Amino acid sequence: MVNINVAKYTLTWTEQVIADNVAPDTDTAIPTENCSEILCCWDTNGADTGAPDFDFHIEVDIDGTNYTSSHYATLASAVAKDVRGSALLTVPHRSIKARLDVNTANLAAAEDVTLYIYVFR
Repeated sequence: MVNINVAKYTLTWTEQVIADNVAPDTDTAIPTENCSEILCCWDTNGADTGAPDFDFHIEVDIDGTNYTSSHYATLASAVAKDVRGSALLTVPHRSIKARLDVNTANLAAAEDVTLYIYVFR
């Protein structure tokens, strides 16, 4: 029998303006040391109006303290509203943070996008 431990993190961005490398509403450092893989699933169904598109990025902790936008994986680019998708990261680091680029239109009041991160140990 295989014993798998999975930790789930939910990150949400609400009412964001066009900008790059935006932190989620609660900027959580997600511990990933000694994990086997990381599954990232995005959901842009909370973006209802306009024509927004989004880039989802992962920043990594390379030294135990600093997260840098020059060290990230791009999970998806130009994701439209009302889209769900996923990406698997197989090279874990000490910890990660998620960032969002809002590219074409602001998220209006009460609109949001969500990223779920599953860490497998």
